[in-house]
Amino acid sequence: MHVVPQPNGSLHVSEISPEVVYDFGNTRLYARVDGAGNVRAFRVSEGASLLREWRHTLRVNDTTNVFDSADACGRTFTLHARADDVQTTLTTFVDDASPALFQLWRFHNTASVARTLTLAFHITLGANETLPEYFTALGITLPPSPLARLGATIAPQKAIARADTLYQTYRLELAPQTSTEFCLVFSADSTASSRAYLDQWRAHYESARAYNEWLTTRWHSDDPLLQSLFVAALNAAIAAYKKLSSGVVGFFAGPAYAAPPRFYFRDAYWTVQAILPFHPDWVREQLFTLARGIDPSGACPSGVFDPGLFDTPTLERLAWLADHYDSPSFFVLMLADYLRWTNDYAILDQAVEGMPTLWTQARACLDYLHTRDRDGDGLFEKPYAPNDWADNVYRSTLVTYDLALYFRALRCAAEMARARDESQLARTYIE
Repeated sequence: MHVVPQPNGSLHVSEISPEVVYDFGNTRLYARVDGAGNVRAFRVSEGASLLREWRHTLRVNDTTNVFDSADACGRTFTLHARADDVQTTLTTFVDDASPALFQLWRFHNTASVARTLTLAFHITLGANETLPEYFTALGITLPPSPLARLGATIAPQKAIARADTLYQTYRLELAPQTSTEFCLVFSADSTASSRAYLDQWRAHYESARAYNEWLTTRWHSDDPLLQSLFVAALNAAIAAYKKLSSGVVGFFAGPAYAAPPRFYFRDAYWTVQAILPFHPDWVREQLFTLARGIDPSGACPSGVFDPGLFDTPTLERLAWLADHYDSPSFFVLMLADYLRWTNDYAILDQAVEGMPTLWTQARACLDYLHTRDRDGDGLFEKPYAPNDWADNVYRSTLVTYDLALYFRALRCAAEMARARDESQLARTYIE
């Protein structure tokens, strides 16, 4: 495999192999496709997986098609192949907010004789996983997988459904020097929505292309590598933004942290750095989601579960890995960063459903860390536990990482206090 960044920040991959994978994300899904065009994973934002296996084979007359290169950018991943004088491109794409993965197949016959194309799919539906015991011990179960739907803009030559396995074969006769295309959609939605995806696939494709255009024009560097790093980072941050059926909104830590759905303080903080210039309203929503997990004392967990996982989403249930010594500072830092970009100081006096205001919670976060200072030197002592970013490493007493975050959070809180004309409180934070 050889990857070459392009001037607009996209990537061209030559000598591609099936082991190469590309991740997709929008507000309703995470999905993964490999270098052969097979779908490796498809998960809705609530955590349920719809797919165990996806294999397909394309034959041009008697020749098996093998993709040799790809172009990747944002919400599109395009594979290229040539077999028996037929050029094939497969573009997998997603739109902004549909629980649907689209695959656009295009063929061009450069030969002087007709070619027969046979495309066969073998798809096994459903989750092939169980949650680790430390999640099930908390009473967490993933929702059942939604009903998956597979459709195409052309009728299959053969379609067989056995239990959770689908077999579909498509056959096309391609005349000399002609082209054809069709779109296949795999979705988790109602029958009507699934049909609409097929009927309006071009609009969904244009949505993906428009997003890519927006993504690649937010910033420009004359260095293609630097440009590609910016484009990939911004795309990953946007792909992490999820809207759940429970009504909560925020940024996942990535595909591996989507089941069960949860939002981390530290991961969200670093993700929103890329988002703030473009979607500060998303960061506002994330602050309220994280606020659900803050204890009245100011203690914060590592992350906050989706309330939709529980019949009764109490504070104790929502908190994932309680009492993390970096999370309180990250909450204050995120709040301060949001205010610098928006000047939306009214948010400080707002609250989530019966909880204290965000300003009260931010102050409680700092008060909590202050009370962990056992010897009165202004530096709190961390207990011997894996309860911060290095959450598989036991560290204790004066931990530079946690204290540096705390120092910056105090400065940020003083800045917010001064903006609220709370000068005495501001002095308390900086003295």
